[in-house]
Amino acid sequence: LWGDRPVPTRGPKRSMSVEQIADAAIAVADAEGLDAVSMKRVAEDLDVTKMSLYRYLTGKSELVAVMIERAVGDPPDLTRAPDWRRRLERWVRLMSATWDAHPWLPWATVGARVVGPREVGWTEAAVAAVLDTALSPQQCMDLVSTVSGLLRNTQSGLATGTQPWHAKE
Repeated sequence: LWGDRPVPTRGPKRSMSVEQIADAAIAVADAEGLDAVSMKRVAEDLDVTKMSLYRYLTGKSELVAVMIERAVGDPPDLTRAPDWRRRLERWVRLMSATWDAHPWLPWATVGARVVGPREVGWTEAAVAAVLDTALSPQQCMDLVSTVSGLLRNTQSGLATGTQPWHAKE
């Protein structure tokens, strides 16, 4: 899912990339919420048939996985900050900015699902930021999970009304 895929030898040649498809889906989610994203809707926005997208992705769950991976971007380099507090604060600010740019991300990044290397990299960066504390590695992971959860709750409150299921309330 994350690397180059073999080019099929049969059927029509590919005319777009997974990244282009993900970018189109991100545009829909940013504008209308994650519920508005469907293979049909993305295909319409790309001016292709829905079935043509299945040559690139197996379905919506893969589409959402690549959307998340594109939207979160590369993990931050926190090594320039002088201490763990400033490193973790920088991580929180960058994560918050990412979720501000894509209000659907907090909801898309929960539950059982495929987690991509960029998203894992964000968690690894946060854990590495606090490893020079007196905490054990497990406690560092717990700290990052707690901070991430607090950030998710804060962002979710700020984004109320920006997602279709909240706008109906």
